[in-house]
Amino acid sequence: TLELVPRLTSAPEVKCARFDRLLLRWAGPVADSEEVLAYRIRYFDCEPRWPVCNEMEVKLASRLLRRSEQMTQFLSGQAALRNVPPIHHMPVRSAAGGACGLGPSAGAGGGCGMSSPSDCAESEEVEDDNAEVHFWLLNLLPARMYYAQAAAVTAAGPGEWSPKSGALYTWRVAPMLQVPRPISNTHASVVVRLSFEPLPADTHGQDEEVESFEVVVQRLRDGSEAQRLTISRDEAQALSKRLLEFGEAESDPGSPSNAISSFAVAVPGLAPSTYYTCQARAVTHAGVGEFSLPCDVETLPTAPEVVDLVVMETSYDSVEISWHVSDSCTAAGLVRVCLSEEDAEAELQARSVVGFRMRLAEGHGAGVHHRATGWREVVGVRLRPGPASAVEGCIGEQRFALSDLAHSSHYRLQVCAVAVGGSEGQWSKPVELSTEPLAPSMCTAPEVDVVGRSWAVLSWPAPAELTGAPVVGYTVGVSKAKARKSMNSQELDFEEVEGMPVDRSRLVVWRSSGHVRLCVGGLEPETAYAVQIKARTERGDGPPSACTLQTRHAAPAMPSSSGPRLVRSYCNRLELTCAGPIPDWRPEDGNDITGFHARYYDIASGRVFAAPWQECEIAHYTYAEDSTSMTFSLEELLPERDYVVQVAATTEFGRGAWSGESDHLRTWRLAPPMTMPQVLLRTHTALVLGWSTDVTLEAPSEEAHEEEVTEFRIHARSVIPGGSPSLREESAATTPRVRAAELAGLLRREGVVELPQARLDPGMEQDTLIFTFGQDMLGDDFACVSRLDFVAVVGDLEPGHLYTCAVRAVTCAGIGHPSPSAVPHSTLPVAPSIQDLQLDEVQHDCVQVSCILPRLKSPLAQFAIDDLGLRQSVEELDLQGIEVRCAAWTSWTRLNWREPVLLDQATLSRDVSGRSVARVEQLDPERQYVVELRARAARGPGSWCRVTGQPIRTAVHMPAPEPPELVKNTSRSLTVSFASMEDRRIVAYEVRRREGGWGGAWGRACDPVRFEATDASVRVTSERRWVVTLRGLGSETSHALQLRGVTQAGGITRWSAWSERMSTLRESDGLGDAEGVAGAVRDSPSAAISAPRQASKEVESVEAFAAKLEAILAFALNYSTAGVQLPTVTVPSVSERARVLLRDRGGSPQAFLDTVLQCEDDAFWTTKLPDFLIHQAPVAGCSTLLLRELWQSVRRCAIVAHLFGRDSQSAETRSLLLLCLVPPGSEHMLGSLEECSGATDEPWVLRTVSRALARETFAYASANRFGVQGMSLLEVTALILRDYRMVGLTGSQERLALERAPASAAMAIGEDTATGLSDAATEDMGPPTPARVARALFEPPKREEHPVAIVGLLVLWMLPLFVSLFRVAAKRVPAALVHTVQMDLSLAGLTLVLIFLWALGVALVIWVQANIDRVFRIPSTFVFVAYASAPGVSICVATTSVLRGWRVAPCFALLGLYSWGTGYLRWAEDRLDDSTLERRAVPRVVWGRRRQRFALKAHSILWYVLVADFAIEEVLGRWLGWHDLRLLGPAFNTERRGGGALFEG
Repeated sequence: TLELVPRLTSAPEVKCARFDRLLLRWAGPVADSEEVLAYRIRYFDCEPRWPVCNEMEVKLASRLLRRSEQMTQFLSGQAALRNVPPIHHMPVRSAAGGACGLGPSAGAGGGCGMSSPSDCAESEEVEDDNAEVHFWLLNLLPARMYYAQAAAVTAAGPGEWSPKSGALYTWRVAPMLQVPRPISNTHASVVVRLSFEPLPADTHGQDEEVESFEVVVQRLRDGSEAQRLTISRDEAQALSKRLLEFGEAESDPGSPSNAISSFAVAVPGLAPSTYYTCQARAVTHAGVGEFSLPCDVETLPTAPEVVDLVVMETSYDSVEISWHVSDSCTAAGLVRVCLSEEDAEAELQARSVVGFRMRLAEGHGAGVHHRATGWREVVGVRLRPGPASAVEGCIGEQRFALSDLAHSSHYRLQVCAVAVGGSEGQWSKPVELSTEPLAPSMCTAPEVDVVGRSWAVLSWPAPAELTGAPVVGYTVGVSKAKARKSMNSQELDFEEVEGMPVDRSRLVVWRSSGHVRLCVGGLEPETAYAVQIKARTERGDGPPSACTLQTRHAAPAMPSSSGPRLVRSYCNRLELTCAGPIPDWRPEDGNDITGFHARYYDIASGRVFAAPWQECEIAHYTYAEDSTSMTFSLEELLPERDYVVQVAATTEFGRGAWSGESDHLRTWRLAPPMTMPQVLLRTHTALVLGWSTDVTLEAPSEEAHEEEVTEFRIHARSVIPGGSPSLREESAATTPRVRAAELAGLLRREGVVELPQARLDPGMEQDTLIFTFGQDMLGDDFACVSRLDFVAVVGDLEPGHLYTCAVRAVTCAGIGHPSPSAVPHSTLPVAPSIQDLQLDEVQHDCVQVSCILPRLKSPLAQFAIDDLGLRQSVEELDLQGIEVRCAAWTSWTRLNWREPVLLDQATLSRDVSGRSVARVEQLDPERQYVVELRARAARGPGSWCRVTGQPIRTAVHMPAPEPPELVKNTSRSLTVSFASMEDRRIVAYEVRRREGGWGGAWGRACDPVRFEATDASVRVTSERRWVVTLRGLGSETSHALQLRGVTQAGGITRWSAWSERMSTLRESDGLGDAEGVAGAVRDSPSAAISAPRQASKEVESVEAFAAKLEAILAFALNYSTAGVQLPTVTVPSVSERARVLLRDRGGSPQAFLDTVLQCEDDAFWTTKLPDFLIHQAPVAGCSTLLLRELWQSVRRCAIVAHLFGRDSQSAETRSLLLLCLVPPGSEHMLGSLEECSGATDEPWVLRTVSRALARETFAYASANRFGVQGMSLLEVTALILRDYRMVGLTGSQERLALERAPASAAMAIGEDTATGLSDAATEDMGPPTPARVARALFEPPKREEHPVAIVGLLVLWMLPLFVSLFRVAAKRVPAALVHTVQMDLSLAGLTLVLIFLWALGVALVIWVQANIDRVFRIPSTFVFVAYASAPGVSICVATTSVLRGWRVAPCFALLGLYSWGTGYLRWAEDRLDDSTLERRAVPRVVWGRRRQRFALKAHSILWYVLVADFAIEEVLGRWLGWHDLRLLGPAFNTERRGGGALFEG
């Protein structure tokens, strides 16, 4: 069947476009076109921000009307017309810009519209079902874009819309002009051509008829106001015709008639010589068009341009020129054509020429730069009418003579015209001109013929003569070449000279055989001169010609290849010889040398490139004219200096060139050098020095003269220990050379060149320190005396000071250099320092110290000491004894010293090692003292020396302990035992030892070593005997030990007696230190002593111990899980025990789990069960304590596993039970545990766990931690829990296990601490136990911890947000898409897109949850910070919600109150946990645990109320629309204004 309304298959198209209407056409219905009564048309205006839709209904023109009436309705936009005549039936209008029919139009305003009823009044009607329909769409805006659709309308109603048309554009209001083109320009007006832009061939637009043109002229680079000119179309066309006629009348083919178009515009009133931009636009009845692109025009100067500037004639001071003015006859006619008569007359009058101006620029030829600063105006000339001046606007040739110019000059000349009003034209092109010189120029430069020391002769060819100006002489100027002052010139006339002039001290010029010669006298030697020569005529001087000349040296030069040579060197003068000067004089002149000069400089000055030369005249020299060498002498020089010398000859004109530099010529020294003095002897007031002449330095040669030494000066200077000089005065001594040599011979002659060690007393002990005043700090002592030539004594020195000495030789010429300073030596103190102080004994009332007392031993015989004058010094060093003082120690005030006690040397006692012993008595017990000693000699006492660096505490008033006894000895250690003291104040002991030497002698006692009961190397037996081990001893060494007790307050007892000799073993006989401490400690020390030495080798290996431990673990695991049935007692199995506990506690494992894990099976150990287990144990000697701990740990873990649904007899569960026993912190067994954490083979897991326990047990045993600490090995570590829980779990299960592990840490705590703690606080309760690990390992996850439950709660919490976003998207997105994209989008399609996006988001969330560990990681610090800040953030947001939400609806305020309670409860829970763990009082702002439960209930009730209100009001009322009841939520009217959703509100 046919459609109810025929459908339009084609979209409307534009056939003709005008500025306010569009002629639309579309194909009619294919069938039943006669049923169509009208058409509905809707069009969209797309220029606003959102498209605006307009819709209208238009009827078809009735066929009952005449064709003209139909066209009238059609053209007025009241009806649509069908069957419009074809294009070739329509008439065409040719007027430019006029309206037209459907045919093309000619001219600028062409188009193809249908505008007049008469155009188609008689057209033939064509009947066609598929005929096109035309309609004029009126009242549109110009240059806008539209979209249109059409639909047929019949009696049944409107049909479907046709397809949407393409972009339809209305036309412009006026045609567009091309770029204006200038035709002509004057100084005040411009004529431009205007033309329309051609329309494209396929355009549908139709322009309106142009009524006028608007031209805008604006100055370039100027802010002045633009000039606007409006001219009608007829006037512009008339001007164009006049310009065309004027161009045809002119015969010049180059006239601008070729550029004239149909429209022309003249713009008057412009400024001369100015650049403008010109734009134009057309004006129609519809409006003003757009401006054309700008063009640049330039106005001419007011006056015409000067052309054909020519130089006619020149002389030395004047020039005659001629020029023309550009023809302006044609320009005058063009001005009269374009402008009005009045404007043309004014413009032509302003262009009338009244004169000319000239300017010059000085320069040289064509290379002169045209700069504005170089031009100067010289003259103004009035216009001279010529024979062609009768013609209007034409000026003939002009001539002018320019005088007063400079001779021999080059100029550039320009001329410009001047108009009536004083306006100037452009300057003409410059012309170059040159004037003649005053005199002829010289052809070539002068040449130098002969040069002397003070004169020179020049010559040059004679120049050509000028007509009427012969050369009468020359003007000569002479100056130094580099002189800045002006050259003095002198006019010379020709003289008659034959050969050379006699007087060479003045200027003389003469002619000689076609050349001119000049003698220049009065010059300076060795100087460059510049000579300037100019020819002279009656007019003046001609151009100059210059040359340069160089006079000879003032004296002959010395040879530069060689310098003076040394003949003899003294300390203050040098005798030298050198080659003679080089002859530079002519034989006829002879030698003019009058003397010689010398100069020299000192190398030590350091100035190599600018040495300070010193010049002097040589008074004594030997030189013959026929000789080739000379000798001379330099005096008054400094000794030991290197000099460089040069020589030069002199004449009456000055000094000549210097000779070459000599080598380094050195003067000799004042005195010979000495070697570094050596300290031979020293006392407290004098030093004996020895030295000799330094033969290692430079020895005198044949050219040097050495002076003789008369005496020596010795300087002794005090220095500080670092080597820097002190502020003390320097001591000096003078010794004649003869006396110093006699002392040196005396020492050698008397035979004192022997070592002091060879003359030691045979009866003196080996350890006695020799106190000698000889050279004891040098290697060879007095063996160096045989190599010394001089000896002297330096006295009057300070005792105990450091000195360094130097020696200087003295001759008749002066004092020599000091020798190298001797090694700093200190004078002896008045008395020697006490050496090697040691604290021997400390009692409650006295202290005993020992030291090595030095002895004085003289290395020289008495007569030698007398000859040296040292008797008194030696006697003052005689040692008399030592002084002892003490003081009670204090750190607040100065020490209060007791009076020193002098101990005479004869009465001093000695110990077995030969050390001097001193006792300080009358001391208080348990008090700190400071003891100091010093030696005393005949001159006075020495410096105090303190015993030990710390204060000495006197002993406690109690008896000394017993000496230690040997228990065990190895090659590197001794194990001793001793009985502890009865006094309970003794908490530690100190042991010191001394090592035995050869021959039974004992060495010094070492520093004491402290031992405490808690040390790892100390064992205390049941008899209160201490067993300690001394390590780090040498093999095969003997030792004696002493012992003393130490109280808790730091007090000490007296030392015990020395023990018997104890010896270590050889390396091959005994065990090492690690083997010696591996055995167990016996209860009796006598048993330890009597144990055989070979018993230490019987050490059980780790593997054997692990095998035994494996059997014990398997035994404990079987019996503890299966139970024991004895005649007197029955221990139920794990499954039976768990069922009984569940029945008694109501079936809930959490209600009794903590109590069961604390006291399970404690009553069984009071029965026969321990005896049964010990009897059945697979390992003999197993400890009851070990079995009890294993039994309780395994049984508790098995009950926990059974309560959570695990079978304790399965292999997997039994393996996990064994893993709960592995000790924590075992880094060396981490690899084995990682392997067994996922295994189900029970024997393999049992063997691995046994090895781990065995290794841990041996680790503890190496630190001597046996006994009561053994069962602490069964505590487990969180590391094992993590390793097991991570095997076989997914990412979410792994996180839940780690979160649940801290919560199970409170299972084994007491009720007094665990009561009242939250799950988050249990992680602070200490290390995990096997029971805690088992609970965390076997407890299943809670329902609320399941990932599905968490995601569901999150979706439920964010459901209002998702619904609100969905509603907003469903309401706003389709409308936005329709308006922006201009397409229809159904709601069903949009819903499907949103559902797809929702599903994609859910899948993304699930993937992120499964892979969050690999994708995203959060630092632990951030987690703690977020957890701590969550309560505060929640309370702050909740308070804001309460204050703002109450004004909207009560539900928002209640929701904020609920959030506020959540934050407070979390914070209060944390505070309660902290107070419980730290055992502090509960803060006042936090409720107790009971009130806290009430708050939790109220918080839950408020949550249920909010959920119920949301379900009733939002879900049932708003979404489902079942009712309009509002309880706590906002009213409906508020929702409509605010947006309608809880989230939006």
